[in-house]
Amino acid sequence: MKTDLSAESSGNCRISGSKKSIILFLLLISLLAVPVLADEITFQSGQKDYYFSTGSEAEIPIAYENSLGNAVSGQMVYRTTEKVQSGGFSYSSSNSQSTPLTLPAGDGKFTLNGLVSESQKTIDVDISFQYSDDSTSKTVTLGTITVHFTDDTSGKNQKNPQTSTESQSSSSGQQSSSSAQQMANQMQQQQQSLINQMMNSQAQQPVSSQQALQNSQQSYNPESLKRQMEEKTEEIGREMEALSEAISGDELLSSAEEKLSEEGYELSAESVNPESMDEGSFRREYKNQAGDLVTLSGNVNDGEVSSVEEIFNPEEQESLIPESLLNNETYQNYLVTLQNDGFAPVSASVNYTKDGALFEQIFNPSYGDPGAQNEDESDNSPKITADLSADLEVVHEVRLIRADDYSWLFPFMLVLLIAVLAVIGWFVYKKYCSGTAEGGSVMADVVKVPFDYRKYALGLLDEAESAFAEGDYVSAYGKAGQALRIYLSHSYYDGSEVTNEELMDIIGHTGSYSGDKLYLGNLLEACSAVEFAKGSADKEQFDDFVRYIRNIIAEKKV
Repeated sequence: MKTDLSAESSGNCRISGSKKSIILFLLLISLLAVPVLADEITFQSGQKDYYFSTGSEAEIPIAYENSLGNAVSGQMVYRTTEKVQSGGFSYSSSNSQSTPLTLPAGDGKFTLNGLVSESQKTIDVDISFQYSDDSTSKTVTLGTITVHFTDDTSGKNQKNPQTSTESQSSSSGQQSSSSAQQMANQMQQQQQSLINQMMNSQAQQPVSSQQALQNSQQSYNPESLKRQMEEKTEEIGREMEALSEAISGDELLSSAEEKLSEEGYELSAESVNPESMDEGSFRREYKNQAGDLVTLSGNVNDGEVSSVEEIFNPEEQESLIPESLLNNETYQNYLVTLQNDGFAPVSASVNYTKDGALFEQIFNPSYGDPGAQNEDESDNSPKITADLSADLEVVHEVRLIRADDYSWLFPFMLVLLIAVLAVIGWFVYKKYCSGTAEGGSVMADVVKVPFDYRKYALGLLDEAESAFAEGDYVSAYGKAGQALRIYLSHSYYDGSEVTNEELMDIIGHTGSYSGDKLYLGNLLEACSAVEFAKGSADKEQFDDFVRYIRNIIAEKKV
């Protein structure tokens, strides 16, 4: 750069001082304008190719930057394309899914996971984020990420970052087309893709001498290859047409669409992925006048839609939550509990089947970096699930599922610390302030007050019953199991903290416990299962457990 400027100033094209100032001013203005032209939301992946061992789950971190200054809600769309080779031909199988996503202002990250393969294969993943800003629909597209499942991944994962691009639609009328036109375009694209793949496969496939002779003979008759390609494309066309006809007339899908139509949603996009004439999957997108997006996806088996999953944003589209659930007291209590604990809803779904419907609402912390939550403990996000009737009018059961809750541990330790400090303070007072001459007698007085483990165990049972009444089933079952272990450890052992297995071994070795050991072991295991989120709560069972433990503490062996 120095050389060019020197030559220019020493030649015929001399620049005056005032012109230099103008040029420098324009350069400064152009530099200041760069941030204005930057995308408002960007995604970035650390690599374009990721390598994972076969049998393991692929986990791909995606970083984002939201420079709009406020949280943005939209739909994250994932499209996976799996490359398959069969019968000398190479073709691809695609699948799409979407989920509501809210991006807080600033920087963050989330993790793309769920891809698993037991055999070596390559899967292309395309990611896009659709949202609306000032009545303008925008799409953030990240380049294709290729996931390789292989037996040897050593030294293959190399840094090669790529950044997304952002585009917008000029009008909502231009953005969507009719469902029939989309189906025709999809069929044409799949047919053209298949033709290209078949031709490439013929050109790249290694051949033997006999095959070379046959191919040379066939090359003089190009109509054979043309007929083969036409037959295959016609077969795909028939499968897509048959599957589309089955989907359009299906009662289960029509029922779900009718509910969306009542809320002002209209079909805006559709894709069909046939596997045969009566097997495959589909995905449909619906939008209202405000641009809110809802997706319906499902599978077709034996010509019938077996299930339909509806995905939406529960905060912005609360009207799509079944009314019977909004009026359910248990559901509302769970909502209040999670909100008081600092959680906010991020996505909701209704899975329709002919026998009923399953509602699921997922929550994340309403503060901090949600990307870190998704990366570290995405499966531990609390959720509310509910079993409903097929028409959504009847709520059969509502459940709150969350990670292990040790909120009781801090107040318990605080009380224990206060008790210890009180004993120490009393001892010091008796020794140095009360005029007691013999320190040994003070210690004897302290020792005379034994630990009342029966009273302590009964207190834990009272706390367990209170926790169950408040819907805190994890704490309830945990305290019940703890009360039983503490009492039995003091009664048949040295009073130390023991596990379920250690306690059963002690009882088995001493032989002094005369109750039902099998039921005792099952009770302890059931309490631990609910405490560590591996089992579900049941009121009748819990009441039986508490009554059984109280009888043991009262020395009524059962």
